[in-house]
Amino acid sequence: MSDGDDMMLVSRRRVERLGEVLSFLSIEAFDSELLAIEQVDDEFGLTEQMLGNFAIEHAAAVQELRRVSDDRAALIERLREVVKVLSTPIIDVWEGVLTLPIVGAIDASRAADMTERLLERIRDAAARCVIIDLTGVDEIGAETAAGLLKMIRGAQLLGAYVVVAGIGASVARQLADHDLLDDRGAGFKTLQNLKEALRDCIRQLERSASRGARRGSR
Repeated sequence: MSDGDDMMLVSRRRVERLGEVLSFLSIEAFDSELLAIEQVDDEFGLTEQMLGNFAIEHAAAVQELRRVSDDRAALIERLREVVKVLSTPIIDVWEGVLTLPIVGAIDASRAADMTERLLERIRDAAARCVIIDLTGVDEIGAETAAGLLKMIRGAQLLGAYVVVAGIGASVARQLADHDLLDDRGAGFKTLQNLKEALRDCIRQLERSASRGARRGSR
């Protein structure tokens, strides 16, 4: 030390070490060994102590922020899954009969998600009949109709008997105007409401059971 308290000689290595710690902080390298500063009991040691404490507190704060951000991202993903499930409520309405009530607009992404979930349920539940209820759909276009046709054909490939129910007047008019969702030869019925569709499915199951019984008696 010279000139009273105005100047102090500090080794270059001690100064370089502070720069290293700041560099590690800038790239978020928070390993405790990287941030450790060996403090010397002198006036510059107070600066080292302050920077060391700052490095530890900053690292802890950033890591906590990361944890909170990860938890938030996980929560958002769980909420998205819940929304998907709620927007695609596949219901067991009868033994071997599933119903998919569709409400609101359907874009390509939603149609693909509904199709995937429905086919999974058909496979897992070994469902033999599927009712696609369009009562809650007010408008339909080419993209929506194409998605529905893919859904229907996928269900049929899994061996399910498919009924489309609840087509309203406006939707029927749109389908007719654009020649969409033509069921001729496609192997599925269109009925006015869910009640009629369920009755039709039950009759279909009874016919299948009767045919099976006749084959078994031969």
